[in-house]
Amino acid sequence: FLYSEFPEAWQRSLDFWLDKHWWFGARLLKGLYRVGVRTFGSSSQSAKENDSTARQLMFEELDLMSTMARERSVVFVLLLINSQLEDGEFQPESQEINKTVSEYCQRAGISVVDPLPRLLRLAGGKACFRNGSDYHWSPEAQQIAAEEAAAVLRTMPGWREERR
Repeated sequence: FLYSEFPEAWQRSLDFWLDKHWWFGARLLKGLYRVGVRTFGSSSQSAKENDSTARQLMFEELDLMSTMARERSVVFVLLLINSQLEDGEFQPESQEINKTVSEYCQRAGISVVDPLPRLLRLAGGKACFRNGSDYHWSPEAQQIAAEEAAAVLRTMPGWREERR
């Protein structure tokens, strides 16, 4: 029996497909949806309560994913992704959010990759880490994130760098 909490037919179809084909993607989609519904769905909650609820739900999801990875001897590393705006800036709250998440992950023993400081430094206010009018990262931004991830992975116990 499959149940989907999504209101739109296309969302339910996506949810069902992910349930059948990509468990992690389905879990992530449901978690993000719940954060969004609890954060934006109730007009009676204050913005501060919404932020706290969203943060708590995000941390619960991180803990669950980390535990599941550890139980399966899988390396779990969180990559923080911040989209660059059309004017070359990043969301003003991005640095504070990344700091909060990184601090939580440090306490929880979760490895984190945060390429934002390097992206900010290299961008110099230019919209060079997005694909035109598309907010997705440019190949250059993806390269930076890969380098930052590799640096974090190299610090982990058991890391072996294969040379060819």
